[in-house]
Amino acid sequence: MCLSWSTWCFAGLQPKSLSRASCIVLLRHGEREDYMAEKAGKGADWIATATRPWDPPLAANGRLQAAAAATRLRQVLQGAGIPMPTQIFTSPLVRCVETADFVAKEFGVSSLQVENGLAESIYEAWMRQWAVPGANSKWGGPPGCTLPQDRQGKDPRRLRGPVVPNPQLRPEAFSGTEALLSTAAELQKAGWSRVDGNSESAVLLHDKGYCWDNFEIHEEVVERLVTVARRRASEHPGETVVLVSHGGPTTYALRALSRQKPKGEGGMTALSILRALPGDIESGRPWEVLLSNDASHGQAFAHGEETKICVSQSAMSDASSLFECPKWELTPVQQVTVAAHARELGNEQLRAGKHEEAFQLYKKALFLVEFDEDFQEDDEDEDPRPLPPLQEVYAERERCLGNIAASALLLASASSEDERKREEGFAGKAKRYSDRALRLNAGSAKLWFRKGRAEMMMTDFTAALKSLTEAVRLAPADPEVRKYWEEAKAACKLAEGSHRAAVKAMGSSALWQDAQVDRRSEAKPQKGYESEQERAAQIEYNKRQLLFHIERNKKKPDDDEDDCGQK
Repeated sequence: MCLSWSTWCFAGLQPKSLSRASCIVLLRHGEREDYMAEKAGKGADWIATATRPWDPPLAANGRLQAAAAATRLRQVLQGAGIPMPTQIFTSPLVRCVETADFVAKEFGVSSLQVENGLAESIYEAWMRQWAVPGANSKWGGPPGCTLPQDRQGKDPRRLRGPVVPNPQLRPEAFSGTEALLSTAAELQKAGWSRVDGNSESAVLLHDKGYCWDNFEIHEEVVERLVTVARRRASEHPGETVVLVSHGGPTTYALRALSRQKPKGEGGMTALSILRALPGDIESGRPWEVLLSNDASHGQAFAHGEETKICVSQSAMSDASSLFECPKWELTPVQQVTVAAHARELGNEQLRAGKHEEAFQLYKKALFLVEFDEDFQEDDEDEDPRPLPPLQEVYAERERCLGNIAASALLLASASSEDERKREEGFAGKAKRYSDRALRLNAGSAKLWFRKGRAEMMMTDFTAALKSLTEAVRLAPADPEVRKYWEEAKAACKLAEGSHRAAVKAMGSSALWQDAQVDRRSEAKPQKGYESEQERAAQIEYNKRQLLFHIERNKKKPDDDEDDCGQK
């Protein structure tokens, strides 16, 4: 039985006499002004007019969230008998400084320490929020200049998205962290009176050389966050220290320090609390998680609009607003929701005759629902996050795979004859994606039909007949299925006749007889053929198959009433 959200949040927060234990509070900043502008369709205008577009202040509701987070933190600490915060460290970006200031007011902490190690990840996706032409604060970049989802095998330190001429980029993208991150003295001069102008960071970023096309990589972000947490906890044994940072970094720190998958929905001003004894800090043993990614206090101030990293459950149905979010910023439920939305967009493109666009949208949808299977653990009491039923995940995955196969068939029909027969061509892709879908639902006549059509295009008539026979068995009254099944039978019969004739002709050929004399001393026939004569006949048979395939595939595949409008 799953624990309720409120019960789970306080599970383990029972008073303990651990006077030497250090507690670290990870707090994400509140809602940003530029995100609110982006949600209103004015993100590009906000970026274009901002002096420091990478460093937005809190929005009005973000300040309410920050105040609510400070109040909630007091309630949680008091209820668990944990000491109140004595030290607050913050990222140098203003949205974090402002959030930290609310916490300092709540607990009477006189100074804020600026820590560069808590800064936002200097990723390419982050820079594309504000540095590229048309930037509108969307993580990963605006339409037409977005970092692609599939970046496997590419160096994360180097440019992986669309190339932008240097003159079109904001000059600060090349200036490094010296220009992007304010110093403590600069923040104090700007009016943040609680900031200690003499703050010393545990981690220095200015000497790393991070800039456009020399980005920070994930392992480096995790390393600096862990370094900050361990050093500050060691410096203040038995105390509670607050670290104010960003969505990705707080989650990375939580995972790395606890060595567990973060629980909770997260969101703006999400709170996490970890506890460690001095021995745990020194040895690197996992820290105890007391609270994980709890942002329930801030949801009342979201005004029904989604935050960038995680959204409230009530807003989850608005998949269009999440469509541009990278996969790793979506919860499992959101991934399934956005996948269904992407698939519907693909259907629209397919009906409009834009087969390539549909193919890519279907692939994006599939990418979203191919998360690790361990997201739904055996012991559900251990993970209270809202999770999609596994059956729903598999059903959406099957639909995505089937639609990819359908669009690939249309693309194959428009491709060259040589392209169609290639295993890596669109016909081959249609076959492979159909196979994957059939592993999820072997009782789908539609999937067997698509697989059979792909195999016909590839001139594998024997396999096509087998697939189409199964489709006929499952849908005996479907005239389209029966039509292709009859064609597959005819192709196999023709090929068999050609094969026999070729064997007979080869056997009586003088040229063949002469060739055998020269080959008597050669290696034995290849496995699968009884003789070299039959192997040569098989080659002739394959040529005839190709001729039949050329004639057969001059006709464009017909439509059907599928979810994407295809058989």
